[in-house]
Amino acid sequence: RAHAQLSARGDKQRMRCLVTGASGFLGSHLVRKLVDEGHQVAALVRASSDLWRIVDVQARVRLIVASLNEIESVQSEISEYRPEVAVHLAWTGGNSSRFADNPGQVFDNVPGSLNLVRLLGEVGCGMVLYAGSSLEYGKFQIPARETDLPLPSSLYGAAKLGVEIMLADLCRVFNMRFCGVRIFWTYGPMDEN
Repeated sequence: RAHAQLSARGDKQRMRCLVTGASGFLGSHLVRKLVDEGHQVAALVRASSDLWRIVDVQARVRLIVASLNEIESVQSEISEYRPEVAVHLAWTGGNSSRFADNPGQVFDNVPGSLNLVRLLGEVGCGMVLYAGSSLEYGKFQIPARETDLPLPSSLYGAAKLGVEIMLADLCRVFNMRFCGVRIFWTYGPMDEN
């Protein structure tokens, strides 16, 4: 009843959110938006991350320091925080041509993503949003459509697509909602490119 009364007054439900890749271009904008809306935010960042994009909100964010491929080292912090929603933006390497066929796309990111979602399932997280990539489609016609068949032509695209498929199934097993989005070209304030 209390929640219904708050909703009737127009107040938003506050959530405990975990954002991986929080110091990156997209992650930093998301962290800022969530904090400004009053949500609790835990930001997963690598020890080597430059936090310049979130320095203005850093005091209002709980930092969890670990790279994706060592996510189990922060299992107790994730368990203690108990995120209700997780947004998985972290990815070692990039989608530029110099990283497209780097084996690290598989060995760093795939097991780390799977372990992350397993940990989230074990602590009762309710939803995972996963940031995929346009490169999951491989060579595509413009405009691309969500109904287009993904046919990755790089290791990066294949790793992203494989992780999306496995995370969707893991979320089903752990009874978590899952949403995978394929992000195309982004730019704007605080972009390094």
